[in-house]
Amino acid sequence: MDLEETSATELCAGCAVGTSFPTLMEWRTRARSFASVEAYEEARRVIRVAGTPGASHLSDGPADPERVAGGIVSAGLFASLGIQPALGRAFTAEDDRAGADPVVLLSDTLWKRRFAGDPRALGAILKVDGVDHTVVGVMPAGFRFPEFAQFWTPLAPERHGQQRSERSLGVIARLRTYSGLSGMQRKIERLLDEFEFSTMSTAYPCQPVGKTPVLAAGS
Repeated sequence: MDLEETSATELCAGCAVGTSFPTLMEWRTRARSFASVEAYEEARRVIRVAGTPGASHLSDGPADPERVAGGIVSAGLFASLGIQPALGRAFTAEDDRAGADPVVLLSDTLWKRRFAGDPRALGAILKVDGVDHTVVGVMPAGFRFPEFAQFWTPLAPERHGQQRSERSLGVIARLRTYSGLSGMQRKIERLLDEFEFSTMSTAYPCQPVGKTPVLAAGS
């Protein structure tokens, strides 16, 4: 299911807003009914192929920098969605921490366009906004999440310094068990009670809400 905050400000009372990294961390510690709480953000970024060890001639695609949409995602997001890379590996908890070596996953489209669909793209260096990222995997053909993302980088290295007021993240939670719609509703209500903590309601007025059931663990 999607988890989001709604604004309690007079300007846009009840409007859905994103979530910040510190709020995500607090939700994870309190969300006992969920097997996972994962986050994502979509942003247009500048990329350029910088090099491929042992295959400097590999890229047949455009050599110049280009601005494309990318996803910034927590390490467990793809597993929560039931998707894994078609080539290489997914992000790990080690990748998704502040100070980790920068890594990147490619969409099938970007892999074919910038690396001619060659498996030697694994280990290549893709510059993202000027920072070297090592290619560790390629996602299956046709997969895009968020909607326009053509590549993905781990969340924590880029968003760990967010303030609570910077609500740029979307959140997807996966229930531990599915107990029917009425049981799910009760779990959501208990969850919302857990999430009503004073630091948010005082300094950053908003309310967390749950909607759109997506997956139950084990389904």
